[in-house]
Amino acid sequence: MTGGPAATQPAASASHSLTGRWEDSSVDRDALRAHEYCTQLCLLGLQRRDRLDEKCPNVERHRVNGGTHHPTTVEELVEQIQLGLDHNLERAMPIVGPGYGRPARPGGSGAPFKVVSPRFGYAVVGKGTLCCIWPRLEWEADVYTQILVAAQGSAVPVFLGKINLQQPYELEGFGRVRHMLLMGYGGEEIGMVTTMDKWDKYNHQARSAHEIEDLGIMHKDLALRNVLWNTELGRAMIIDFEACVLVLDRIAERPAWVLEELASRPSQQMSLEFMFDSSVEGELFKCYTVVFKYYSRRRGDAAPQ
Repeated sequence: MTGGPAATQPAASASHSLTGRWEDSSVDRDALRAHEYCTQLCLLGLQRRDRLDEKCPNVERHRVNGGTHHPTTVEELVEQIQLGLDHNLERAMPIVGPGYGRPARPGGSGAPFKVVSPRFGYAVVGKGTLCCIWPRLEWEADVYTQILVAAQGSAVPVFLGKINLQQPYELEGFGRVRHMLLMGYGGEEIGMVTTMDKWDKYNHQARSAHEIEDLGIMHKDLALRNVLWNTELGRAMIIDFEACVLVLDRIAERPAWVLEELASRPSQQMSLEFMFDSSVEGELFKCYTVVFKYYSRRRGDAAPQ
């Protein structure tokens, strides 16, 4: 990713690093619950080492000595979150929702958490999962970082990285969470939005679906739980790509692992699917796809324990 020039920032002061609230051994769960999520534009700026988003509710926590650019990098932020959770798992809260959080049930592959960085107050979503499911989410991370880069902050949330927890988070009704994907807050499920009729919801969903399809991704599970409404952008955001399909003809630059996977598979193992593409005047067309689902795409290593 490229963006505006990174500004040189002086070291952060204690008042901007939330010392005393997030960096000590105790965690104020009420303050964590009330801490609003960063905007997609804010996280895009962080990803690109660009300017702060003045409309982000946490902009003054991000700002250092009156600066206009982000005081850290995505890599440093992921490391801060990793270290903070290793020190105290209570810094993650298994609740997400509009603004201050609405309880959310775990899905089939992950459970959503609100996570706030110990420094600079970045508030993001952690998609937590179990060791046995982690390979599927590693694939999802590859989709975000290597194929859907151009759609981040528009059709899909801004993706930040992945972490492994030293100690599992025991989540009732789901299991022992040992891994997380970190990303921007996309919004609430579009099916729960009461300010739009079903046709408006469908049109917004179709717009975002076409955007990711143009990049070479067929989602395959566009249930309402996987489509969020982002009020900041006025856009539907699509999530949960662990069971998606690659349409190779549409991928401009195929990642190395895709080429390696293709080379390792006999031609008869290549999936030839018939798909319906509404952007081609309703015609059926053939395209070669490689389907990586569940544990099928591994790189020779066992799932982390």
